[in-house]
Amino acid sequence: MASPAAKEEKAQESAPITTEFGKAELCNYSISISMPNNISFVDGETAEGSIINTGSCKISLIRMQFSSPIKEIFETPDSYIRDLEKGKNITFGLSANHENSASARSLLVQGFAVKDIEAGVRKYDGNLIVTAFEGESTAAEENISVSVEFIPSGFAAKKENGAAQALLLAGAFIFVSVLLFFVMVRIKNKK
Repeated sequence: MASPAAKEEKAQESAPITTEFGKAELCNYSISISMPNNISFVDGETAEGSIINTGSCKISLIRMQFSSPIKEIFETPDSYIRDLEKGKNITFGLSANHENSASARSLLVQGFAVKDIEAGVRKYDGNLIVTAFEGESTAAEENISVSVEFIPSGFAAKKENGAAQALLLAGAFIFVSVLLFFVMVRIKNKK
């Protein structure tokens, strides 16, 4: 025997819809999400996923939202998709919020150890909650565990300042070496 909560959930998933011919059609709302469970914004700046309407009717509204702490990492923490027809899919892109992160490519300076960059990588776990709505009520919901790697922007600023200082030091060393070379040549020519 089904519990009252299970009966209510079943009623939410299957709701009668009147078609243009006046016959009631029983709708089963279901979605399927395909995306990586591990997202890295260290080597790249974007990730992709897709949502498929696997139910028997059109879904009028889908909301995608991330839980904390990964919510602050993404540029658009809450996104909405309208009117996803049955059997159709939609591809979505995820990108890092540039105010909160930096990619490893922006930190690389030739000759510096990658180990320093790896020390700045942070990993956070959270969830992507995808909710399908029909009218005002929730028709279906998927909750996906997601791990996100990124380099915090504070670390990037520190590394960029360190790289700039190292380049200035190398430039000063080259300048002093060239100057010393010309002074030695001039002293040798006077003898």
